[in-house]
Amino acid sequence: MKTKKAPARKATAKRKAKAAKPAPRKKAARRRKAKKPESALEKIENALMVGAAEIDDIALGMGLLAASPPPGRKKKPIAPAILRRFEQPDEVRQFDLGKFEIVRIGGMTIGRATYQPGWKWSTHVGAKLGQSHCTVEHLGYVVSGAATAAFQDGRIYELRAGRMFYISPEPHDSWVLGDEPYISLHMMGAGHYAKG
Repeated sequence: MKTKKAPARKATAKRKAKAAKPAPRKKAARRRKAKKPESALEKIENALMVGAAEIDDIALGMGLLAASPPPGRKKKPIAPAILRRFEQPDEVRQFDLGKFEIVRIGGMTIGRATYQPGWKWSTHVGAKLGQSHCTVEHLGYVVSGAATAAFQDGRIYELRAGRMFYISPEPHDSWVLGDEPYISLHMMGAGHYAKG
């Protein structure tokens, strides 16, 4: 008498082989929702994300980390904080009716502009440099007073106390408005401003 156990084993082996194979994902693919496009904020956040090694490279470039010392030497300790004041600047660029004080800190050059009423860039800075317009890119904050950023095409922007500003390197002039001194801090362009 013949038994049917052998074919049953083949069927079991086929079922096991089938179970080991991943199931087709056609249904799962249909269920997946389309990826929502990134918002502008998400794009900015993603662009700003860097790895730890990149952060170390940036910090090293800014002087916030010490490079590995040669063999046999100890690493110099890095200051956890650096405190500076504009009353003790690294450099002062003086001109008629104004001055530009520079402090170098954390790998950056920060400037403080102080202009008296009547000050005008083309007259008091540009004339000595042989330029009619400033071409330095600025990013800053107005501490007090008011001034303009006047472009060659006639656009004039007022910079007033409490406002942050960005001025492109497109040729521009500037002058103090009113009878109060103008003071602003410059986080970009300070190293090149009023440099002869």
